[in-house]
Amino acid sequence: MDKKIIILTNLISFGIGLFVMYILCPERKISQNNRNNTSIYNYLGHDIDTSYHRKLPIDGIYTHNLIPDDVKEHGVIPNAETAAKVTSALIPRIYDEDCLKKEMPFQIKLINNEIWSIRGSLPQNALGGTFCLMLDKKTGGMIMVSHGK
Repeated sequence: MDKKIIILTNLISFGIGLFVMYILCPERKISQNNRNNTSIYNYLGHDIDTSYHRKLPIDGIYTHNLIPDDVKEHGVIPNAETAAKVTSALIPRIYDEDCLKKEMPFQIKLINNEIWSIRGSLPQNALGGTFCLMLDKKTGGMIMVSHGK
């Protein structure tokens, strides 16, 4: 019985030690502080996905004559900054404000010069999933939204 008490005491001490190391770990605190000072998104550049084929009537998308030529040429979401702003408006409506704050900075890619792929990011060594949002560059429409576990 004396050995059981010693083993149990050692296990409890080890568990408490791990917990204290996790709470006081300076790397975790630094990474959290740095997350607050980072930009809202990271633009990862253009990507080509040959497995994804989409047929859109490109000529017939804009039928209203008041739409500016710039929008007709470059689309409703012309750059990563606009994609990040649209994401900042959509994600809190779909999930919640905490989801948006926890998963910054966004990872943004332009796929086939047609689709903005926006994904959330987690702190290093964090468990869990992130949101994934796909937006049509030309129309600004949401193609897909999901959240991993």
